Amino acid sequence: MRQSLILGSILAAASSVLAAPMAQSAPYTNGTLDQSVAVLLDGKVDVKFSVIRNRISTGAENRSPVSTVEIKVGADALKQDIRCQVLDAAGIPIAATRTPNFDISFSDSKKGIWTFDPPAMIDVILCDPNLVGKGSDVNVTLGGNGGDSLNTLVNVVKSTSQTPVASGPFNTFLLNVGVNSNPALRCQIHDVHGMPIFGTRGENRVHTTFSDAKKGIWNLENGDVEVGEIICDPSFVADNRAL
Repeated sequence: MRQSLILGSILAAASSVLAAPMAQSAPYTNGTLDQSVAVLLDGKVDVKFSVIRNRISTGAENRSPVSTVEIKVGADALKQDIRCQVLDAAGIPIAATRTPNFDISFSDSKKGIWTFDPPAMIDVILCDPNLVGKGSDVNVTLGGNGGDSLNTLVNVVKSTSQTPVASGPFNTFLLNVGVNSNPALRCQIHDVHGMPIFGTRGENRVHTTFSDAKKGIWNLENGDVEVGEIICDPSFVADNRAL
C-alpha cells in the first residue's frame, strides 16, 4: 500500500517531465518505430504514453467515474504484450473484467475493452513492461452514498483476512471471483467492533457470508455501516436468518 502510494507520487511527478515535449494527440516515434500506447477511458483517449528506456509511466487524473478502459498498443511497439493498471486515490489497483478474464492489469491483445463494475474513479494510470496478468484474484468492492467506493483485491489460498484502507460508511458489497478461483468462495465483513454485517440480495434471506454467483450487489442491512475487516474463506457456507 505504502509502496503503491509512493509509486503513484513518483509517476505523477514524472508525467510532467515525460508529457511536456509531446502532444497527447501524436504518438512518440523513434526512427521509424511507433512505440505509442494509448489508454482509452470510456472510449476516449485519456493519455498516450511513449516508451522511455523500456518503461512506460506517467500519472493522470480523471474526476468522474468511468465504466471501461481499453489499451491500444502501436503496431510497431517493441513490447506488444505490455500491460497497464489504473489506481484509485489511495494507490490501490482497480480490477476490471474482459470475459472470461478478471484482473488488475490490462492488455491490448486485440480483444477490446475491459469493464469496471461498478464504475471507478481513476487517479493514476500506469503502463509497465513488468506487469503480468494475475487472473485468479478475488475482488471485493464496498459502495457508499454519493458514489464513494472501495475496491480491494484478496488473494485467497486458505482463509484471508485484511483491514480495508477506508472504513466507510458503506451500504453495498460486491464480490467478483476470478475464473481461476473457486466460484463458490464466500466472504464476510465485520464492523469496527468485530461483529459480522448482514446483507441481502434479491430474494435471498439475510446472510452474513456473501458469494459472487454472478448475481451482483449485496445490500448491507441497516444502511450505512463502518467496515473494519474483510474475510474470504473457502470453508464459508451460506448462512441465513429469516427476514
